[in-house]
Amino acid sequence: MNSNLSPMDLLKKEILYKSLHRGSKECDLVIGGFVRESLETFSHENLLLLRDLVDLDDVQFFRVLETQDPEFTRLLEPYRLYRQKLSSS
Repeated sequence: MNSNLSPMDLLKKEILYKSLHRGSKECDLVIGGFVRESLETFSHENLLLLRDLVDLDDVQFFRVLETQDPEFTRLLEPYRLYRQKLSSS
């Protein structure tokens, strides 16, 4: 572990790693892309939510965001915008 990294930087690295190593290429691209694009915009509290979200399996991850689970409300808008961007490209 690199002691030069702040706790916030370590949290971001953990989240990014988990989002890019899902087990299927499609989920790596969608989940990892969402995290990569949004990571720097999130507050510490939202990063903790995001860590909980990427700890879910893929089915649960998408179910939580697509059914607008109240626990993850703060992450829904960034995810919706990311999905719109994917759909338009």
